[in-house]
Amino acid sequence: MSRTPWLTLHGCRLRALPYLTAACLAALSPPLRAAGTFLSATDQLQVGQWLEVHGALAADGSFVGESAELQQPQAKDLLIGTVPVTEHDPRRFTLLGCPVITNEKTRWRGLAPTAIGGARVKVEGLSDASGALFASSVTARGAGRDRVGSRVNELRPAANRSVDAVPKADAAVPDQPGPSARMICLDVQLPAEMEHNDALTAIANAPPRASDQFGFTRGGEDVFGKGIALGSSARLSGMLELRGSTEQDFDLDSTNNADRLLLRPSARVRIDWTPPESRLSGALALRAEDKRTYTNKADSVVNTYRVSEAYLALDGAVGAGSTLFLGRQDFDDAREWIYKKNLDAARLLLTRPGLRFELSASTTISGGSPRDESSSNYIAVLSNDDRRRQLSAWVMQREFDLPTHERSTHAGLRAVGKWLPASDSWLEVATFRGQRGPVALEGWAYDAGSTFRPKWTGPFSFTLGYAYGSGGKLSADKDQTFRQTGFQNNNDKFAGVTSFHYYGELLDPELANLRISTLGLGMRFAKHSSIDLVWHGYEQDSARSHLISTQLDRRADGIHRNLGWEADLVLGVREREQVDIEFVAAYFNPGAAFADNAKGAFMGKIQLRFRF
Repeated sequence: MSRTPWLTLHGCRLRALPYLTAACLAALSPPLRAAGTFLSATDQLQVGQWLEVHGALAADGSFVGESAELQQPQAKDLLIGTVPVTEHDPRRFTLLGCPVITNEKTRWRGLAPTAIGGARVKVEGLSDASGALFASSVTARGAGRDRVGSRVNELRPAANRSVDAVPKADAAVPDQPGPSARMICLDVQLPAEMEHNDALTAIANAPPRASDQFGFTRGGEDVFGKGIALGSSARLSGMLELRGSTEQDFDLDSTNNADRLLLRPSARVRIDWTPPESRLSGALALRAEDKRTYTNKADSVVNTYRVSEAYLALDGAVGAGSTLFLGRQDFDDAREWIYKKNLDAARLLLTRPGLRFELSASTTISGGSPRDESSSNYIAVLSNDDRRRQLSAWVMQREFDLPTHERSTHAGLRAVGKWLPASDSWLEVATFRGQRGPVALEGWAYDAGSTFRPKWTGPFSFTLGYAYGSGGKLSADKDQTFRQTGFQNNNDKFAGVTSFHYYGELLDPELANLRISTLGLGMRFAKHSSIDLVWHGYEQDSARSHLISTQLDRRADGIHRNLGWEADLVLGVREREQVDIEFVAAYFNPGAAFADNAKGAFMGKIQLRFRF
């Protein structure tokens, strides 16, 4: 084929970048608002803001708000109301029409679980995309107005109420109604004005929930839309995604025309099945992807269709506070440093106050690499179940049924969260042991850093990090190179709205025989829009020609350890709840480990997501 115009017009593409960025910001960024005591629900309220609304449930199932207050995002969703007298199951009941689910960890205050029918209660917890509220506490309440407090997940324009949309209880109905907001499972009719104590520019938006009802982490690429109900037990949701990237001089040789253009359109659908009054639930997720690669020499198109999730979950499988999962599941940790993989597994989750334990046995039956399909994996994770300051210990053993038998064992400790003032910090420490035929495998690694966000810096944040993966001795009978688990993705956020490969978008290495220094500067220029400028310096622990799991198409000289540096610009825009836009520009500058004539490499990437 002829050379793709995108690949040839380097200068035009680079000159157009500032205009593309400016257009995105102008189109999607909301205007700044002045502070005040009240704001207009019609003109100033946004999806993502946090409201507490007082009112009453209407005959049509909506919630009619008498008064509302805009607040800083809270840690837990809130419902206050009366449980129907016909409901007596404390494990699953409805409040203001929303499903409430309790478990062993739910705290009951001033009320026996068996007395839930007809009780007036306050329920606090976390809601999922289906609108179910997973209760952390249920507290007895006296007489008063009903209340809902949560993130605004959707906004609809103000409309005239039907004759049926009147409160069931005595409550003042605003003469001038505002828009309707989707909060937890409720359509909430808002008053025209809402109170706020903080300046509007100082009130942050709340992100969508990033975990499912079992508390498992889900990255942004796995957070689907609210979907549509399929009867009373199931919900269908989905996502459309388009990824495009251009790779320039990944062989560090500008005279060799090996540039690539890659396009990845995909469609995903998911069905969550959660029947009421049942301990059994499940999910099915399907993905279709069209992989297109264009080079100066040849084109390729690969269509893939796969089942990404298909599992059943049994609550209380081995007693209270336990859940057993069978089938293909998403294994995803907060930093994707341990795993980000769909595995066919038997997985047991045990929860107690302040403790969470996961134990699994897994493999990849189909749709994986030959290496993954040959492996049997055994994983255990123990954590303090604290999202603000997470401490965890983990171990993973893998056995590979290959012509050369191989086994590996990883063990690690993790501390992630708000350990320092005005910051989000992380520390990963891991050891690696194993055997590959006659070669003994061993190594160790750590990754430490923090993103600082003091108030005096305004919208800016600063990140400092350092990661080390041992190289050490390499001989016929011993390899001291640390290797990650093989399931890692090394993808997370700093202080922005979008995640990215935190060891470099272009190089994207495995932490093996490497020392990586990271500096980052970020800015939130709108509620849900951010820019990150990140710099990485790379040095091998032991000088070797082989680079482990990087995207470069060139070997090092095996003499010098300095591989070079990379600079990444990451733009994320999520001002509309259903739409994500991500743009990445990355440049790698080769160091002394490459020949003097080695040229820099460039990558540009854009990603669009639409959730429904």
